[in-house]
Amino acid sequence: MVLSWATSRKQHRRRAQATLWLFIGPQFYRVVVACHVTRIFVIPLQVAVVMLLRVRETGQEICVATTHLKARTGALLSTLRNEQGKDLLDFVKTHCGGRPVIICGDFNAEPKEPVYLTLLRCERLRLASAYASAGDSADASPSEPPYTTWKIREEGEVCHTIDYVFFSQDTFTVEAVLDFPTGEEIGEGRVPSFGYPSDHFSLVCDFRFKDADEACP
Repeated sequence: MVLSWATSRKQHRRRAQATLWLFIGPQFYRVVVACHVTRIFVIPLQVAVVMLLRVRETGQEICVATTHLKARTGALLSTLRNEQGKDLLDFVKTHCGGRPVIICGDFNAEPKEPVYLTLLRCERLRLASAYASAGDSADASPSEPPYTTWKIREEGEVCHTIDYVFFSQDTFTVEAVLDFPTGEEIGEGRVPSFGYPSDHFSLVCDFRFKDADEACP
């Protein structure tokens, strides 16, 4: 199952548009799809999409959500993204109905930004970050990878982590994640490039439902 997203905004109409490409493996059956435009200070911004999927073999259902938060740096934009994150959580909680959740997307926010902790501290969903969880289990302070995008902009080279996959830690275990290419593999021109056509790297995670003795009550 692969989720990808793209959003654009026509400012003169104050409308948000989004395209969701969804590839569902044969092990899943689509139950419900819902879309949501975040409105912060009455202004429509980015789009979020939720999909409820059922595992054909077991009948278990999961809630998968994806979004793309507002870009740019600065305290005001950081605050705006945090409000978008709260709105996203409300949208997911409205539709998940107690199902385990996976939330992925381009959050345009480094781990130090408030929105990162806003998602991790949601008491109802009890989310964890897949890439941080997949690190060395002996590490008392798991951390995100050093970058999920590495590009060259007018202000210089930009190399940081702003993309995440969050998941219900009481239900899922992260079995594996896809490693990112090294700086040498990426090349001097960074991304996008012929070898890496997106300016973000792919986040790919293998999840497993926890056994009954592993899951939290």
